[in-house]
Amino acid sequence: MKIIYILLLCISLHAQKGVVLKPIIDLVGYPIADNRISYHNLPSAGGLQQSHDICPRTHQLLYNETVEIIKQTETEYCIKVPHLFYVTTNNGNPQSTFWTHKKNITLYSQLSKKAQSSIPEPYTKKKNTDQKILVLLKPSHNRRLSYTFSAGTRFICSLKNNNKRYFSVYAICPKTLQPITLKIPRSDAIIIKENDRQATQALFVTLLKSWAHLPGTIPYIWGGCSLTDMLHSDRFKEEFFNNIYNTHEHTTIKEQPKSGFDCTGLILRAAQAAGLPYYYKNSTTIVRYLKPVTSLDNLQEGDLIWIPGHIMAIADLKKNTIIEARHYNDGYGKVHEIKLNYLFKDIATFADLYDAIAQHKLLYRLTREGKVSKTIMQAKILSIDSCYT
Repeated sequence: MKIIYILLLCISLHAQKGVVLKPIIDLVGYPIADNRISYHNLPSAGGLQQSHDICPRTHQLLYNETVEIIKQTETEYCIKVPHLFYVTTNNGNPQSTFWTHKKNITLYSQLSKKAQSSIPEPYTKKKNTDQKILVLLKPSHNRRLSYTFSAGTRFICSLKNNNKRYFSVYAICPKTLQPITLKIPRSDAIIIKENDRQATQALFVTLLKSWAHLPGTIPYIWGGCSLTDMLHSDRFKEEFFNNIYNTHEHTTIKEQPKSGFDCTGLILRAAQAAGLPYYYKNSTTIVRYLKPVTSLDNLQEGDLIWIPGHIMAIADLKKNTIIEARHYNDGYGKVHEIKLNYLFKDIATFADLYDAIAQHKLLYRLTREGKVSKTIMQAKILSIDSCYT
């Protein structure tokens, strides 16, 4: 009956555009208006079974990100996101649709042409050379809007009123829907330039390292793709409340929407902030579209290690470390940089890992306490450079 009800409510829309005017919004994979879970109580993660029935969050969008609205119910929009896509094990066709609450999206038709011109073009392979794009490299609080913008948020940079301390950027006031200018500290942001591949990849790794070593802890959030705040502890306690998995004893993580990353959200946000042509939403898509590293000599920092359902980035070849957003089940629940010998049993170097994968050996994933939590039968090292092809 619920499916019939949703179908009756759904109304086709003809290519209406919308924009996010909140610091973060949650996206889900299906309408949840009549579900026991709402946009006001989405948990941190999917529980021990990692179930989307427990936590339907699939992605997060940031301020200034644009979407196409393709249908609606009474309270929710079905949207298409232009700067990412995903495939699943059951459907190999690229998809980019999600659901979100109507309050999360402002229609372009509500905005003046001047306000519309202050919105950056979507992050796509087609570059708009007329826009000077600024991207935040870390969270940035703005007093004028009382917003803390997430790392990865993009703005059009004004050519006027810039100084040694601040960039001047265009924005839209969410209350008045009128265009305004904001000051962004230069220490928080960078102007995106047409860098060469090596420089862009280096920035990607630098971003991941900076986020992994902030003066605080970025929590693991199922479907998370944002960074506005950190927690003060790197130890988490978990409980089930009515079968809903939440972290507790942390005031910031109780707020909605919750800020943080899952494994693929971390890579996506850092890659796009750095300027890589990277559009892959989930690990199934990553392993399908990126090419494996062909030899140990070709291994680079920034390359991705894939195991079923999880993705990690090579952080330091000499120190043998990776960066990942790790689920709570193994005692972590955070973004961190970690050595390979704490990640896999009897794997101390990237040469060990490459050889084990090449020889189709089993890998044994370790918990925070050093116990084997999972046997990995298949793994790959994927070239981040192959996102250009």
